[in-house]
Amino acid sequence: MSWTNNYHPPTVESLGECYGPEPYDLNFVFPLHPPSLENERIRLTPFIPRIHARYFHEQLKKHPELLRWIGAKWLTLADFLAFLEIGIRRDNGWVLFAVMDKQTPDAAHPEFGGGSVAGVIALLYTSKLNLSTEIGYVITLPKYHRTHVTTNAAGILMRYALDLPEAPLPGLGLRRVQWKTNELNMASRRAAERLGFSFEGTMKWVWTLPEGKEGPKAGDGDPHPEMPGRHSAYFSLCWDDWQSGKREKTLEMMNRV
Repeated sequence: MSWTNNYHPPTVESLGECYGPEPYDLNFVFPLHPPSLENERIRLTPFIPRIHARYFHEQLKKHPELLRWIGAKWLTLADFLAFLEIGIRRDNGWVLFAVMDKQTPDAAHPEFGGGSVAGVIALLYTSKLNLSTEIGYVITLPKYHRTHVTTNAAGILMRYALDLPEAPLPGLGLRRVQWKTNELNMASRRAAERLGFSFEGTMKWVWTLPEGKEGPKAGDGDPHPEMPGRHSAYFSLCWDDWQSGKREKTLEMMNRV
C-alpha cells in the first residue's frame, strides 16, 4: 500500500485573480432566485468584487469598529479581496450579498444598480445534502444602524432558506438555518433571538482569533498561548419552527421596523 498527501494551502497568484473570473462565478451549491432576495425596501445582490469591494473596504477603514466581532482584520484591499476569493467564492457552501437599501439612491455609484450599499450578509456552511445553512458576516454600515436594514436583510435570507420551492417567491426548502456568534457579542445574540432563533448552547474554542480580537485567553498548558480563542453561541431556526408560526412573526417584524 502506498499513499501521499499533496496538500497545499490555497493561494492567489495576482490581485487580478482575487477579483475572480469574469463573468463572476458565484460557485454556490444552490441556485439564486433574485425576486426571492428582495422586498419593497431591501435587495440582496451577489457581492461582486469588481463592483462592490473597493467601496465596502473603504467603509470598513472609516469604521474599524464594524470588524470588532469578525475573526479577520482585512487591513488592506488585497487582504479583503483574497478573503472573498479563497474564503468565499471557492467554497461552494458560501455566498456573500451586498445589502442594497432601495430607499436611498446613490447617484455617485450607478454601478450598484440602484440604491445604496447598506452592508453585507452571507449564507455560510450551506449543505445540499443536509439541507442546512448559516446566516453570517452580518455587517451593517453605521448610517443604517437601528433602521429597517438588518432585520429585513436577515429576514429575506430566512424566508429564502426555509420557504418551499413551490412558494410564490421560491425558497430552498431547507430544514435548518443556523446563527452563531462570539459568546461575548450580546448585540448579535439579541438580534438572533429577536429574529426568532432559539439558543442551543455554547461550543468552546471553536476558532483561533487574530491578535487584538476579543475572546478567552489561553491558560496554563494551552498548546498555543500566543493566539486568543473564541467560544461560539449557537442559535437555530428550523423548518418545523418556521411552519409553526415563526414565519408569520418574522414577516410581521420585517414590516414593522
